[in-house]
Amino acid sequence: MIGWLKRRRKQRREAAALQREMDLREFVYLDEVSVTSLLSSRLGKLPNEFTDTLTKASKEQFNSRVEGTWTAFKARVGTQSETSWTEDTKVVSKATVQATFKRLYQEEKSSLVLRPLLMEAPPKTEGAARRLLESATAGSADDNAWVVPSQRLRRGRLADVEVEVQADPTFRVSAIISTFADIVKDGKQLFANADRSSFDKAVEINGLLGKLMAGLVPLKCQVIDYEVALIRGQDYLVHRRLLDELSPADRPQTRRLILVGVVEASLFWKDIRRVLFSKSRYRILCRFGHDGLQSEWTAVKLADVLGEVVPEIMDEVRVLGSGMLEAFAAGATRQQSFIEPRVQALRAFGDMLANHAGVELTDADRQQIEQIGSETADLVVGVAESRKAFSSVATYVAALGGAKVDAVLVAELRVRACREQGLVPGGSALTVETSLLKAPAQADEKFMETEVVAIYW
Repeated sequence: MIGWLKRRRKQRREAAALQREMDLREFVYLDEVSVTSLLSSRLGKLPNEFTDTLTKASKEQFNSRVEGTWTAFKARVGTQSETSWTEDTKVVSKATVQATFKRLYQEEKSSLVLRPLLMEAPPKTEGAARRLLESATAGSADDNAWVVPSQRLRRGRLADVEVEVQADPTFRVSAIISTFADIVKDGKQLFANADRSSFDKAVEINGLLGKLMAGLVPLKCQVIDYEVALIRGQDYLVHRRLLDELSPADRPQTRRLILVGVVEASLFWKDIRRVLFSKSRYRILCRFGHDGLQSEWTAVKLADVLGEVVPEIMDEVRVLGSGMLEAFAAGATRQQSFIEPRVQALRAFGDMLANHAGVELTDADRQQIEQIGSETADLVVGVAESRKAFSSVATYVAALGGAKVDAVLVAELRVRACREQGLVPGGSALTVETSLLKAPAQADEKFMETEVVAIYW
C-alpha cells in the first residue's frame, strides 16, 4: 500500500511538471482575430486592461486616564487620540493576445475533438487495447480521444494536434521559381548561354499563381498523433500510441492523416522559411472547415473559378504545377516522360487526319510524321504553341493528298489526339502523378481541412 502511494505521488508530480511544460508555449503563428472572436463568442465582453490594487492601512490609538476617589465624590479625567491612514497602489496590465489564447485554450480544453494525450496512459495490455478499439468502433464506448470516428469531426469544432509543418507543393514550387528568378536576374552573364524561354514562361505563370494565392500560404502537414483506419466501412482516427499496443494481427490497416488549410503570410511571428521548409514539429490549434475527412483538397481556391472563365490560362498554370518538384529532382529523365506522350499525340493526329483526307500513309510517311513530332514536341506546352506543332503535321499530310485541310477538322482531331494520350488540348498531362492545384489524396492519405488558429511549440 505504501509503495502504491509513493508511485501515485510520483506520477502526480510528473504529470504536474509535464502540464507546466505544455503551458509554456512559443508561437510561430497566431491569428489574433480568430482567438478574440472565438473567446468572445463564449464569454461575451473581453477586458483589455486589468487593474490590481494594493491597499495598505495603518491605525494608531493613544488613551490616557486619571482617576481619583474621595469620600464624598469620585472623579475621572481621560484623553483619547486616534490616527489612521490608507495607502493605495494600482498596477494596470494590458491584456496580450497570448493571454487571451491561454484563456481560450482553458475554456475549450475539455471539448477539443483531438487533444494532447501525453499525460494519459493507453491501455496497458494488448487485450485492453483491442477491447477499447472494438468497443469504440462498435459505437458502445464513451467519447474518447484514443479512437475518434470521422463523424465527430464536425465543421466549427476545435482540435489540437501535433504535426510536421510543411507548405503545400504549390507554395514550394512558387518559392523555388521566385528564388531562381532572382538568381538569374542577378547573374545574367552566368546564365547567358542558357535557354531562357521556358524559364521565363514559368516565371510568368508563377506571377499569376502568386496573385491567385493573394498572400495566403497553403499548408499540407502530416499529423503525428493519429492515423486513419477504415473499419466496417467507416473512417476512424486512431492514436498511434494505441496502435503500438496492438499485435500485428489485431492492428488495422491505416493511412496517413494530412492536415491542410491556408494561413496568412503576414501573421507569422517568425521567418516563414524557417517554419515551412524545415519539416519541424509543432502543435496546431485549428478549427474544422468541413465535416469528416476529404479525399481531395484545392490548395489555390481561386484556381477553379479562374479556370471556368479562362481555361487556357489555367492550362498553363497546371503545366507549372504538374509534377514540377519531381521535375526539378529528376532532370532529363523526367523531362523525357513528359515529351513521349506529346510525340505519340502528334503521330496519332497524323493518322487521324490522313484517314479523314483519304490519304494512305506509308511506313516512310509515318517515320517522317514521327520525326516532325520529335522535333516539335517541346512546343506542346501551351495552347498557342501546340497549334504550331500540330500545324506542321497537318501541312505534311495535306501535301501528301494535295488537298486543303479544314481548320475546324484539324482542331477537333487535335483535341481528340491529346485526350487519347492523357493530355489536355494545350499539351499538359491530365493523368500526372500529382496536381499541385487540386491534390487528390494518395492511396495512403486522407485530408482533414481546417482553419488554423495558432501554430506553436
